[in-house]
Amino acid sequence: MREQLIDQGNQLEELLAEDFIYIRQDGEQMDKEAYKSEKELKAAIKDIQITSISQKTKLICYEMDGIIHTSIWRRHETWQNIFHQETKKEE
Repeated sequence: MREQLIDQGNQLEELLAEDFIYIRQDGEQMDKEAYKSEKELKAAIKDIQITSISQKTKLICYEMDGIIHTSIWRRHETWQNIFHQETKKEE
């Protein structure tokens, strides 16, 4: 799963659930279409932590550009991101 998360490439459409919710560090909430229209991975991902909530649900946390990212991934036939939140890292 870790390799799937890092090498998203053009698979973003399939990786995001239809009811995907993204909450930015400023509190703005976006749906799947809004997220896809603005997202580009330009920075390195650090400190990936994967916690198993259940056999088919994982909590993923990582740091990118001084922001902590927290995602919930669910597996049906493929892994899909159902929730993502950004939190500014305390300095």
